[in-house]
Parts: sequence; C-alpha cells; structure tokens
Amino acid sequence: MIALPAPIEADGPDTIGWRGTSTHQFTVKSAYNFLVQDQLTVDSDWKMLWGWRGPHRIQTFMWLVAHGRILTNYRRCRWGTGVSATCPCCGNVDETVLHVFRYWRSASQVWIRLVPSDWITNFFSFVDCRDWVFKNPSKRSIGVSEFRWQTTFMTIC
Repeated sequence: MIALPAPIEADGPDTIGWRGTSTHQFTVKSAYNFLVQDQLTVDSDWKMLWGWRGPHRIQTFMWLVAHGRILTNYRRCRWGTGVSATCPCCGNVDETVLHVFRYWRSASQVWIRLVPSDWITNFFSFVDCRDWVFKNPSKRSIGVSEFRWQTTFMTIC
C-alpha cells in the first residue's frame, strides 16, 4: 500500500471499469473471453461429435461416455457410498464405463456382430473412453462411410 501513490484531484474521480472491453463496460461475452483466453480450442474429435447430424440426446450421452461420466458402480464406490464396484451382471470385474459399453458379455456380443472382423482387434484395444469413442467411428479404419458408422456406433452405445 505504501508503494501506491495517493490519488490526486488531477486524476479525476474513481470509477469502476472492466478491463475486458475497450469501453470498460462489463459484458458476459467479454467475461467468457477473459476466462477462456488461455485454453485450447475445441479439437476435431469434439467437432465431429457435435457436428454429427443425429439426436442431440445421443450427442450429449456420447459426451458423457467420452468423459467417463456415466454413473457406474465403480464411480459410486469411489464416492464412498458403500456400493460394491463390481458389475452386478458379471460379479467378477469392476463396472467401469468401458466394461458396460464394450467388455460386458452382452455388449461385446453386439460389437462382434457389427464390427468388421479385420477391425475387431483395434476396436477392443483402446484403453481410454475418449479414445474408444473418437477413434472408432473412422471411415478409414472400418471400411464403411464415416457418417453411417458414426450413426451406428453412437446409436448402439
């Protein structure tokens, strides 16, 4: 405080100003821009998801899957709710998002019937939910049109 000079009359009256705009007037847009100025832009994976021409509820659901935010017993257990992390159907492995959508007996049977045999190993090899959600709907890898496989993949999930 000692290092700051005291205001004098020549400086004019004190006013409240926002440094996010040239007019020093606060706007929600300027606050948002101020908050995200150092963050990266949305990468192509998310653009693919939000650009898909299908029901918005499926896009939102796939966003939750990619972030691993589906409420599973594994997540409940980590919250300390006293719920067992194991899958109630299998009873021998943790009920994670990937287990529910890919490894669970019924889920894997569906994928084995839908995914071409030359891609099945790659389909089941992704360890991360985000990689699995975004790297699988690729027309180059699956051998079918990108839009058709994206729609099939996202709808089946």
